[in-house]
Order: sequence, then C-alpha cells, then structure tokens
Amino acid sequence: MLIIELGNCKGMEMDFFKRLVNRKEDQISKERRASNRYNVSANYPLFIKVNGKKTEIRNLSLNGVNLTLDSDLKNQEKIKLNIGIKEQSYDIDAQVIFKESQNYGIEILANTNYDHFYHLASPVVIGCSMKQYNTEDVAQNDPHLIKKLYFGSTSSSIAAWYTKEKHPTFQSFEFEVEGCIIRGKENKLMFLSYTDKESLHENARLTHKLEMAPTKASADQEQVLRSFLYWIVLHLNDHPKLQKDLLSFFPQNEN
Repeated sequence: MLIIELGNCKGMEMDFFKRLVNRKEDQISKERRASNRYNVSANYPLFIKVNGKKTEIRNLSLNGVNLTLDSDLKNQEKIKLNIGIKEQSYDIDAQVIFKESQNYGIEILANTNYDHFYHLASPVVIGCSMKQYNTEDVAQNDPHLIKKLYFGSTSSSIAAWYTKEKHPTFQSFEFEVEGCIIRGKENKLMFLSYTDKESLHENARLTHKLEMAPTKASADQEQVLRSFLYWIVLHLNDHPKLQKDLLSFFPQNEN
C-alpha cells in the first residue's frame, strides 16, 4: 500500500512534479509517435473515470489508454476522461478509436489538457522503457565496483553500482530526470535538484560556463520525488534484479 501519495501534493509541490517531466511540444510529439503500450502496475494508484465510472486500465501509451468499461460508447465518440491519483484529478479530452465488447481503445487528444495525462503516465512509461546500456561500454571509475547504466524515456537514467564478485552485491544507485537527482545508498535516499534551467543558461551567457550547482530538495519536493521514483521502480519489470534492489529503499511499500 502506497504511503506517500502524489494526490496529497498541492500547489508548488504538484508544479514541481510537472517540472520533472516538463517537455517541449516537439519533444512530446516525437515521444508520442514512438511510444509503446505498457502495462500499469496494480500498485500505481492511477485511476481513470468515464462518465463518473471507474475503469480497469489494461495498458497505456503516451497516445492513449486501453480500458475495460461497462458502458455503451460509440466508435469515434469524443469523451472526457477524469484521470488522477487520490484527490488530485483532471478532465482530459479523448476519443474512442476502437471498441470490442467492454474493451475500449481511447486516444488522448493533443490539446491544452494533454500535459496532465503526460505527467501521470510518465512513471509507467519511464519505468517500462528503461533499457540497459552495454556494461562493456560504460566508463568504470571504481576498481572495486561495476557500474551499470539504464536509459529511459524523457531523458531519464539510472546508474547502479555492484561489487566485483561472482555473485555481485548491490551497493548504490543514482536516478536522474530533467535535472533532478535521487541517490540511494545503505537504504538511505538523498534528493537533489539543480538550479532551474533558465537561471542555468543565463549564468552560462554571462560566464561562458555551463555549470549547475545541485541543491538539496525541500521536504515537499522530497515527498514528490520519493513517490515519483517508487512508481517508476514498480514498472522496472524488464529488470527484476534492479527492481528488487531499488524496492529495498521503500520497505513500507512492499506489502
């Protein structure tokens, strides 16, 4: 059972979550075209309602969702989905693109409401899209540890370090997305955020140096980052060892 809910984050905290996956329109269009369909973890507290009725989310992509719904929607019918987590939800414009019994394919329309869907779908898409980089091509800077790298959508990445043994032992990890970093070691998490990009590039213009100084995230930001990372880890099904190692940082969420 998830203890820390994004639905409890309001105002600045919710805006901070959006900044984690803040993408330009052309980037989103490119990601939508390339997006695969992914299964949603039963432990990710995402809900979608149609006409006030909760649905079963079969899978999703950045283009839309596949839902099981006891309703009589028509092909090409334009509808509004209510999508959210706990108390925080949004009305999203959508359209039925296929129907088979109670199984509906729903396309999310690309308008001013789409970004809300994009933010809430991101933990699923990031986790499921993570691919491991060839370890032989990863720069190894510690003679006692092996570094493994994984890359996912929205410019996200996970670095994980293991001992150089026949049966490697997990030591630490670092997750990064959109200038925010979460580091984990010895069952403790450290949350860092870079200065905002506008300040970064203004500083670069004045000093001719592209430097970012990470700062410790605020308590409210930590709450959002913790939830965001946990929901991503839930979707690392293609990497069961990494998923198990990272879930050890969330013992309260394992049951």
